[in-house]
Amino acid sequence: YVFVNRTGDQSRNLAFQLQLKIAEKESGVENALVLLDRLPIGKTIVEVAEDYYDDFQVGRRNGRRGILYLYNEMQNSFRIQVSNSLQ
Repeated sequence: YVFVNRTGDQSRNLAFQLQLKIAEKESGVENALVLLDRLPIGKTIVEVAEDYYDDFQVGRRNGRRGILYLYNEMQNSFRIQVSNSLQ
């Protein structure tokens, strides 16, 4: 799994990490959770999700089976990026 928390609230990191590990073990799908306080200037949530998905090569270790969950705190927006093999 991949976990990135770039928000001011780090209090739930361990819980998120444990849940990602359990979900990956049970499903065989690599999970990535990215929590951002804000999006980079000039980027949409779709673009940022694609960038993180590609940068972390989500699913590479699990036969190209991966899901990235991206949350943007400032705009309260959420994006799920799914590998082609799971669509």
